[in-house]
Amino acid sequence: MGYRPYEFEQLGLVFKERVSRVEEGIALLRGAWGDEPVTFQGKHFTVMGANVTSKPVHSRYSRTREPTMIELFFCTSVNVYKVAIAMEEMGIEYEHRLIDISKGEQHDPALLAGSPTGKLPVIRDLDPKDGGEPVVVFESGAILMYLAEKAGSFLPADERARRYTLQWLFWQVGNLGPLSGQAWHFLAFAPKIAPDVNNSYPHSRYFRMMADHWRVLDKQLAANSYVAGEEYGIADMACYPWIIYFDPLEGMDAFPNIKRWRDLLAARPALRRAYERARQLKTGYEMNDKNMTLFPWEDIQRNMIVN
Repeated sequence: MGYRPYEFEQLGLVFKERVSRVEEGIALLRGAWGDEPVTFQGKHFTVMGANVTSKPVHSRYSRTREPTMIELFFCTSVNVYKVAIAMEEMGIEYEHRLIDISKGEQHDPALLAGSPTGKLPVIRDLDPKDGGEPVVVFESGAILMYLAEKAGSFLPADERARRYTLQWLFWQVGNLGPLSGQAWHFLAFAPKIAPDVNNSYPHSRYFRMMADHWRVLDKQLAANSYVAGEEYGIADMACYPWIIYFDPLEGMDAFPNIKRWRDLLAARPALRRAYERARQLKTGYEMNDKNMTLFPWEDIQRNMIVN
């Protein structure tokens, strides 16, 4: 089997890791059995004259391709958390690639595996199903579909159920998310950017539209356990980070079915891990109780809000 050019450096790291583990194993054996010789021949080794067969080690760069490795180009964005939740739920191995949006790093395609949009999330799959070169995917909805198809889970195989799930996924990426984002902008950012401007109209408009979409979701959840029916799936993963980020002006109690669903999801260990892993990252910045990085305001205004 041949390796793709980009893999050689990574193979070197894997080789060094294997050598280190072998050396550690020899040291442990010698510590247990004294100075009896430890000799190797192929995948067999001999300790005190006993022939032992070692288990084969499968690198993600071997033909078995296990475990999968995906790079998640990451900042603590509501939309990026959707993807982290999905990979935790699907059991997909991934690593964070930190992007400092306060420094404008998201605008450099070279830092986003070539993604042209200047936005997160972005993933790079080093082990695509077709066995070809790494696959780069941007846009949260497209990424969730890609991951579900790769893992074979959280997206129904049945054509009608699949279509129904995708409708709710696209509803989130085209409606709930963008309108909630506008409401947040006029709540948190606009008063700082233009303190002398009357933002009452856009503030009122986007909070009304956000509440309308919460009512749509609350009605859907009154008839279903989860967003797209009776099974948890990628539509739920897409909606959840926006629901927990901030409430409509009416408050959470006005949406009892969303509240029931939110609490149900919050108890999922994999979902919690997505946020816990983010909190453990060393970004150089503090994080608030919403699991969002507290970047310097002036840098955010210059490099993210006003570009």
